[in-house]
Amino acid sequence: MAGTRIECLVLLDPPDGVRWGFPKAPADDAGSFPRRRDLLQFCFPEGGAYRAAEAREHIFALTDGSGGRLFGFCLGGLQLRPAGARTGPSVHGRGSGSCLCLLSRRPSHTAFMMLLRHLHGVLLLYPEAAAHLAKEAVAAVNATAPASPESSLGSLSAPGIAGLSGQELLKGRRDLLLGFPRGSEDALRQVAIMPLLNKLGAHKFMLVLSALLCERRVVFVSDTFSALSGWVLAAVAALHPFTWHGVLVPLLPKALLSFVAAPMPFVVGVHRAVLTDIASMPLSDIVWVDLDKPCVRVGNSPSVLNAAASRNSEDA
Repeated sequence: MAGTRIECLVLLDPPDGVRWGFPKAPADDAGSFPRRRDLLQFCFPEGGAYRAAEAREHIFALTDGSGGRLFGFCLGGLQLRPAGARTGPSVHGRGSGSCLCLLSRRPSHTAFMMLLRHLHGVLLLYPEAAAHLAKEAVAAVNATAPASPESSLGSLSAPGIAGLSGQELLKGRRDLLLGFPRGSEDALRQVAIMPLLNKLGAHKFMLVLSALLCERRVVFVSDTFSALSGWVLAAVAALHPFTWHGVLVPLLPKALLSFVAAPMPFVVGVHRAVLTDIASMPLSDIVWVDLDKPCVRVGNSPSVLNAAASRNSEDA
């Protein structure tokens, strides 16, 4: 549907459970996009090995058969109690935790992550009410009229989501207002690039931009899931008015790491914890961008990120 802002809002439990999903939960049949098992890989990119004491955020992107992109916004590592339980341990203890995932054709990060955070609050306080409120939120967002020509923002009033205390959650005495930029053929124009520019600095930022313009194979590396996926999208957004037509995977799942050995142009993000797995793969002429140091290197192995800085090694 052309006006749909949310394709799906789903609560996933590792390793392969779907607690609920609206308008409908993803399935594994051939006609589904994305399929449930693919969605689980991207929502739990660490393959179940991640251990967290608090919620974490990340973004991913999937490409359909026509080349259109579907963006996934994840709030993961959620230590939730079973529905109906007010006290007691969480379902997953100290494991990977559950994941709230919202799928949309629009990368409206601020609005969608705000919605997921509020739903997380509902899940913590009133887990039995969360599914109903999630269903109402999806319907309300998708029914919102487009922004007027005079305004750059559309808004949504979703009763019952914003209040995070007592009965206000259930009675809907407060509203959650979400702003959505007006539709654009280039959805990534909504992504902020200044955080990436500030992080890398002008020189390294231009090295990355040059690599993308030359359609190189680029791998971003970080210790932080949320920073990794957001900055990968920012790098691609910086190409405007040009568009990246190669493969884009802001957060590459552990099960798909062999993809970095593919010969075609790509932009992917990988968590630093999996670099040892990548090092043994047959890699060739990859631009490595370490977002934590930060540094930019070119080489056939992630070990170049540990090399001493030199003018030649930064020449992309």
